This record gives sequence, C-alpha cells and structure tokens, in this order.
Amino acid sequence: MDFYEALCMALAKQLTECITPDRIALCAKAIRDDAWEALSEIKSVLEKRELDDQSCFSRIEEIVSVFENHSITINGRHDFG
Repeated sequence: MDFYEALCMALAKQLTECITPDRIALCAKAIRDDAWEALSEIKSVLEKRELDDQSCFSRIEEIVSVFENHSITINGRHDFG
C-alpha cells in the first residue's frame, strides 16, 4: 500500500466514525431545500412579464445570477469583461 492509499483509508475511517445517518439526512435535506429554492427563483424569473425582450437575454442573465448566488458557476457563460 502506497502513501496515497494509506491516506485515503485513514480519511475514510475518520469519516465513517464521525458521519452518522442523522447527519447525512440533515445534509440531504439542506441540499434539497437549497435546490428547491433555486428552482423557485428560476421559475419566478421566467414568469416576470417585465423581462420581455425577444432573445430573453434578461431572463437568462437573471437565471445565471441565481446559479451564481447558489455557488453554481457557469463557466464561460457570464464573463462579459
């Protein structure tokens, strides 16, 4: 076993000792809640009547901003400078 494998095994052992099913459930709920919030925001953007430009640039810009607000990067899609 090389150093990398030994390190991976040691980290896995530590993680299994400190992560309980309750903690996993809490993390999963937080992820679901955040995903639902992001989808709700995107739905609101799509429903905005004041964003009515033909190419939907404003809507897409706001949707990209929602992703960024949730720390989801869209590589190369929001770099105008």
